[in-house]
Amino acid sequence: MHPITDVFFDYDYTLLDFDPGNAAAMAILATSYGAPFAQAFDGAFQTVLQAKRVQNDDWANVPGGQEGFTKLRRRFTELQGQDMFFPWSRQICAMYAAEQINLPMTPAQAAEVAVVFWQAVAERATLYPDTLPFLQRLDDAGIPYHIFTGSDGHLRWQNDVWAYDPDFARTEKAKRLETLVPLGVRPASVTTGDPYEKPDKRFYEAMLRNAEIATGKNILAAQAIAVGDSFAIDVQAPVDQLNLRGGYWLRRNQPGEQINARMWAVQSLADIPL
Repeated sequence: MHPITDVFFDYDYTLLDFDPGNAAAMAILATSYGAPFAQAFDGAFQTVLQAKRVQNDDWANVPGGQEGFTKLRRRFTELQGQDMFFPWSRQICAMYAAEQINLPMTPAQAAEVAVVFWQAVAERATLYPDTLPFLQRLDDAGIPYHIFTGSDGHLRWQNDVWAYDPDFARTEKAKRLETLVPLGVRPASVTTGDPYEKPDKRFYEAMLRNAEIATGKNILAAQAIAVGDSFAIDVQAPVDQLNLRGGYWLRRNQPGEQINARMWAVQSLADIPL
């Protein structure tokens, strides 16, 4: 069997432990806007996060279940004013959370909440303990690694509507990813979900294209693997759509298992064979 030539990582909850930054942001929002707002804000985030991780139509871990997520998605879309759903948009999340507790909030305030949130997340960027050792294994083996991460849904209030500009959103996401460099994470390429988001095939095709441009080589999908915390969009979709060699679903603190011939669930990055 040919060796693995490239590894594609999801970012949040795969290489980066998002929880410390999120907790810091919630503490700041609780001080500025009150604990009920912070609780409603984090509640919306947890609903989206757990919905992203749904497997085999099991919605037990999603607050409010499938119905709760469907309602949230519908309201997020209505608040944005366009037929697009940006699950990680902190501007829309702020508007939604304020609405849940009857707290008046202007778009300008919602935009400020988003700035505060992402600054706190960036300042508390925390890698998992197994991240750097595994990346060192890749470096030692001469295997380039890449990041493929969803859009943070950065929006701007313009002409009385929330406007989406893919270039602006991509630039804002890049600022957060820059915090990885001092931590020792230096991917060969980065692909974000602007304007195409997982699991759109165009997103994964862009992921391969960006990796080829960055490395200056043709990347054979059959010799690359994908790693992420969401089975559906980080593992199954890229493996099936691009015919990757394999995919690893990172489920920390849960038993590992082989899902099928090309996909596995693992507890740690250290469990991924090279």
